Amino acid sequence: DLNNVSNEIGLSINPYKTKVITNYRKSQIEVHSVILGYVTDYVCFEQTVSLHNINTKEIKRRTALAWKKYWSLKFILEDKFQSLNIKKTVLEHCVIPVLLYGCQT
Repeated sequence: DLNNVSNEIGLSINPYKTKVITNYRKSQIEVHSVILGYVTDYVCFEQTVSLHNINTKEIKRRTALAWKKYWSLKFILEDKFQSLNIKKTVLEHCVIPVLLYGCQT
């Protein structure tokens, strides 16, 4: 139904990028003769959305993103000639926010 209404106003659903999540029984959904796949969780607005309370998965994902940011700035954070103040500022403004983004929600 959503695909038909979307087509009426000139929008199109990409069946290869579209996934389905449900808390009810699963049924086969087709868009343009392609069967959509089901997922148990997904990332939306940099936050893991899940029907199950999977906080550990979100914490691991956030930690991995923070480490990735750290390693991208390693040349500053591990430089012997950079002042401790600059290293602290980079850590507080570039690495910690990645780890803590959305933690209030």
